[in-house]
Amino acid sequence: MKIMKHKKKIIILTAVMIVLIVGFGIYKKVNSSKKALENKKTYAIATKGTIDKKIVVAGKVKLTNEQKLRFNVSGRVTKVNFSVGDTVEQGEVIAELDKADLANNIRRDEIGLESAIDKLGKVKDKDENLEIKKNKNALDRAKSELKITKKELEELKIKQSLETKQNETAYQKKLSEIADLERKKIEEASDAEKVKQLNAELEIAKKEANNLLAQKPLDEFQKKLELQRKQSNIKDMKKGVKEQKDTLAEAKKKNVYEEELRDANNAVELQQIALRQSKTELNKYELIAPFKGILTKIDFKVGDNLVADEQKFASLKNPEILTVVTSLDQTEVVQAAIGQKAKITFSAIPGKVFEGEVVELEESPREVESEAISYEAIIKINKQGEKLYSGMTAKVEIAVAKKENVLNVPMLAVRDGENVGDKFVLLKKGENEEERVPVEVGLSDNNNVEIVSGLTEGDEVLEADFEQMEANFKQQTTSSNNPEPVVF
Repeated sequence: MKIMKHKKKIIILTAVMIVLIVGFGIYKKVNSSKKALENKKTYAIATKGTIDKKIVVAGKVKLTNEQKLRFNVSGRVTKVNFSVGDTVEQGEVIAELDKADLANNIRRDEIGLESAIDKLGKVKDKDENLEIKKNKNALDRAKSELKITKKELEELKIKQSLETKQNETAYQKKLSEIADLERKKIEEASDAEKVKQLNAELEIAKKEANNLLAQKPLDEFQKKLELQRKQSNIKDMKKGVKEQKDTLAEAKKKNVYEEELRDANNAVELQQIALRQSKTELNKYELIAPFKGILTKIDFKVGDNLVADEQKFASLKNPEILTVVTSLDQTEVVQAAIGQKAKITFSAIPGKVFEGEVVELEESPREVESEAISYEAIIKINKQGEKLYSGMTAKVEIAVAKKENVLNVPMLAVRDGENVGDKFVLLKKGENEEERVPVEVGLSDNNNVEIVSGLTEGDEVLEADFEQMEANFKQQTTSSNNPEPVVF
């Protein structure tokens, strides 16, 4: 069994070497650099360009808007507004059932709502208890004063913070002045008159600095005291607001106005709900087109008495709205998102590119085949006047991300480091000499990769070292030809 694995390994390595040799042969044809040919190395230049990341998959056309419409209530058909073959706009009424009884119910609910609103107006016109009004006003004043005092507290904190910074700045400035005077004193040591003058200025500056330093604890104490007084005021005001709320609540218990007003408001709301329900019920008596389409079948006519859930339909389809259904694997579905744009082509319509948009992504696997999990993606397509039919196969390119004018190199030039996520390139330093340089990579389109940091435009990096590949291949084949003994 182990020997079979070694044979398989040799076959794979041989195939890889053939591909590399062929690739090198092509390179030799297109590259005229003698030194590159001798060294069997290819280099790539870091340039600025566009990285356009796409998901490319196969898909199949599916007709989306095709529905069978029916009434979900019993009744007699009074109107059929369209015939088979007619085009119906979205929202248009295709057919109606008899709505006479329902119209009476709606009118009854409208009258009930008008009466409830009139009663509510009369309750509002009543004068509230004067004591309640007085308590409400007192509570409003207390809340307003509390709000103002809180604002004053915040302003005081800001003001004190600025004063502290200003005092500290003044003290530091005075220390700097003292240092300058000391320096000048040394410089003017030979001039006794100048030194005397500097000593006098120095004495004044030190005195002012000491005064600032001595004043700091007193200022801090005064600021703290001022904050405490303001916070104490807020505490007392909060207590006052609570007392006013309690007083108002007690006054309301003794007053019937609030209860009467609440009952009147509730009556209006109940009548509004009843009217909305009646109007919603009205929609059940109308068969409305959910989208623009063509009527292909109508199973009833005016005068027919229909029973709820009876299997009689109006069939509507819209051949203009198509979707392309495709499958994404695990690595693709995490990159896809609803709203992404797509380009779609059909082998049956060569040279034509259709615009599309991802409108749905399944979160659960659609099917499992050979342990490969796939997720269904639905792309809405613009027909652009072409004849497209359900079941036609398509090539779909979903635009994932795009960056323009970014520094990039071929993906082959970027190598994995020792740690997970580390990347590096081999920067050309001289004749047949490279230096390992760590890089940070960004967006990739499977051909080129964005270089976020580590390189500059014009740098040359090693893309492929065929000589090293040949050596590695020979080493692998040598070890494969001498397999370890198989232990059974």
